[in-house]
Amino acid sequence: MNFHKNIFYGWYVAFAAFLLGSLSYGFGVVSFGVFLGAMTTSLGWSSGLLSGIYVAGRLLGLLVNPIVGFTLDKHGPKKIILLGVALVFLGSIFIFYTTNFWFFFIIYSLFISVGFICLGHTVSDSTVSKWFITKRNRAMAISTMGLSFGGIIIPIPVSLVIEQYGWQSGWLVVGVSVLILGSFAGFIMYKDPESIGLLPDGKNANSLKNTQDNTGISEEINFSLTDSAKHRAFWYISIGTTLAGTAINGVNIHLISYLYHFGLTLSQSAILLSSLYFISTIAKPMWAVINEKLPTRYCLSLCYLGGGIGLLLLLIANTVAGIILFAFVYGLTRGAQSFMSALIWPDYFGREHIGSIRGTVTSMGIIASAGGPLLAGVLFDVFGSYNIPFLVFVIFFFISSFFIFIAKKPTI
Repeated sequence: MNFHKNIFYGWYVAFAAFLLGSLSYGFGVVSFGVFLGAMTTSLGWSSGLLSGIYVAGRLLGLLVNPIVGFTLDKHGPKKIILLGVALVFLGSIFIFYTTNFWFFFIIYSLFISVGFICLGHTVSDSTVSKWFITKRNRAMAISTMGLSFGGIIIPIPVSLVIEQYGWQSGWLVVGVSVLILGSFAGFIMYKDPESIGLLPDGKNANSLKNTQDNTGISEEINFSLTDSAKHRAFWYISIGTTLAGTAINGVNIHLISYLYHFGLTLSQSAILLSSLYFISTIAKPMWAVINEKLPTRYCLSLCYLGGGIGLLLLLIANTVAGIILFAFVYGLTRGAQSFMSALIWPDYFGREHIGSIRGTVTSMGIIASAGGPLLAGVLFDVFGSYNIPFLVFVIFFFISSFFIFIAKKPTI
C-alpha cells in the first residue's frame, strides 16, 4: 500500500491517474483518428459512418457516467477500473476477427466505449480530487499530464503497427496494452485517504491536533449534486465545458485526417500530433504555477480562448510552418484545458460528492461533445473540406471562454 513511507500515497494515486489518462485518451480518443483513415480505406466505410460509431459509443455515457460517478463515491475506483480493463481487452479481441460493420458497431459501443469510460476522467480525476485539497492543482497537473502523454506516445506506434500489419493488429495492441497497464493502475487506486487512515495532502490523523496543519481540511466546503445545481456557476461551467468538449472531441478525431488531406502522410501526421501533445504536456506544470496566482476560472477561460485562436491558425495555414505554429499555440493552451476543467469542479463544489457531480455533468455534455466528431465527419462527406466544421469549433471555443469567465465561485 505505502510504497515508500516518506512519500504520501496520494502521489501514487496521481501517478495511476496519469497512467489511466494516457490509456483512455491515447487509445480511446486520439488513436481512433488513426484507425479512422486506415479503416475507411480498407473497408470502404465512409468517414461519417465511422464517426457515427464513435458517437454511439459516446452516447452510451449518458447511462454509464452517472452510474460510474455514484459508484465511485460509494465504493471507490478499483472495481470500476478493472471492469473497464476487461471490457477493452475482450472488445479488442472481438474486433480483431471482424470486418462486419454491425458487429464492429456493437463491440465498439458496448465493450470499447464503456470500457474506456470506466478508465476515464470521471474516475481518475475525481479520485485524485479526493486525495488533495491545498496541493490539488499540482496533483491534477501531474495526473492530467497523462492525457497529453498518451497523445505523444501512442499515435506513432499505433500508426506504424497499422501500416505494417493492418488495423486489426492495431486493435490487438490496444487491448493488450490496456490489460497490462490498466490493471497495474487499478490495483494502486484507493477511494480516498481516509479509507486507509490518512488525510488529504499528506497529513495523518495525529495532525488534526495541530491547527496549522489542518489548514484546507477545516475550510473545505462540500456541495451535494442537488445543492451544486442551485448555483449559476454550475450551469455556466457546464455550458462552457460542454461546448468546448464539442470542439475538442471533433478536432481530436479528425485532426489526423485533416493533416492527411493537407498533404502529410499518416506517419507524418502522427508525429505532428505527438509534437502537439508534447507541448501540451510541458504546459501543464506552467499552468499549475499560474493557477497559484490566478483563479481557476480565469485560467480555464484563457485556455479556451487560446484553443479558438490556435484552430484559426490551422484554418489559415497553407504551409507546414503554419501547421507547426498551430501545434504550438493549440498545444500550449490545450494542455491546460483538461487540467483546469477537472480542477474547477472540486475547487467550486468540494471533494465529498465529486464523483456524482462529475459523472452527471459528463453525462450532460456527452450529446454535444459526441456531436463534434459526427458534425465534422458528415460535413466533410458533404463538402469535402474540414473548414466549415472547424470554424464552428472556433466559435464554440470563444463562447466557452466567455461562460467560464463569468462563472463566479459559489458561497454558502
